[in-house]
Amino acid sequence: MFRSTFQSGVISMLSAYGTDPLQLWDIYLDDSNPEKEKNGFIRRIMDHNINPKNETESRRSDSIDDSKDERVVQGPFIEILGSSLPQNFIICPPKRDASESRPSLGITLSHLHIVIKIPSQSHFSFEVTILDDKQIIRRFRASTYQSTTVVKPDLCTFPLKLERKPRRLVRDALLLPDKQHGKFDSRDNQNKILEWGINQYNPQYTQSEDHASGSEDDMISCWNRISLPLVEYTRRAYGTKYLETMWIQIHSTCQLKRIYFTENEMNGDDMLPEEFRLYQNNKGYLS
Repeated sequence: MFRSTFQSGVISMLSAYGTDPLQLWDIYLDDSNPEKEKNGFIRRIMDHNINPKNETESRRSDSIDDSKDERVVQGPFIEILGSSLPQNFIICPPKRDASESRPSLGITLSHLHIVIKIPSQSHFSFEVTILDDKQIIRRFRASTYQSTTVVKPDLCTFPLKLERKPRRLVRDALLLPDKQHGKFDSRDNQNKILEWGINQYNPQYTQSEDHASGSEDDMISCWNRISLPLVEYTRRAYGTKYLETMWIQIHSTCQLKRIYFTENEMNGDDMLPEEFRLYQNNKGYLS
């Protein structure tokens, strides 16, 4: 799809702001019981003033003082809902014809970013399919309901823990184990279970003892930026080189603002073009 296109900077796959945000996606919803209402649906919520400071937080920790924080999260988002996670999802790119096989995105940029919010008590997963230098199709699947990492010859699954802090943008970098932890030997047919950690990075916030001591009831779901370094993950999981991303699959339940690729790692909103920044103040995008 993009294989013959010059690729650099930022390439957008989904933007809730566009006139047709799901133009590059196929939609699959659970309609197994036609006599009843569909088990899943997708909608765009046109909320142009999503301000976390206006949310009810009666149990919020008093130690967190954000009275001087003028940042707000604005704009619409895409919501994917459905109790059956495997049967409610979107996948990119779309098929040209129902009888044809799905084409490859052909994206060679090395970092995938998903700006997302997961409602409390909900499960979520996403999957990225890539092609490596051995011409083998491999997959990465992250989910909120998995507790350990499993690596098979063509599939790597690992847990995803999203930040739950009010009024904070957090980028969850899902890190594979260091070299000393060993790498998967594709000649071994048995599954390898590894304890792959999650490094939570937010240049605008450092977790304090006051916040760390807060109970789970003090937390609310918030917007996260999931960042997937595909070159690094492919090397550490499969011992091969990343060539291109073929497909992206997003399952319910979630709220999406943007999905995009970047040429380099982005450690904060200030490194992104203005239209890709999440936090805004009353005068526009934060610089």
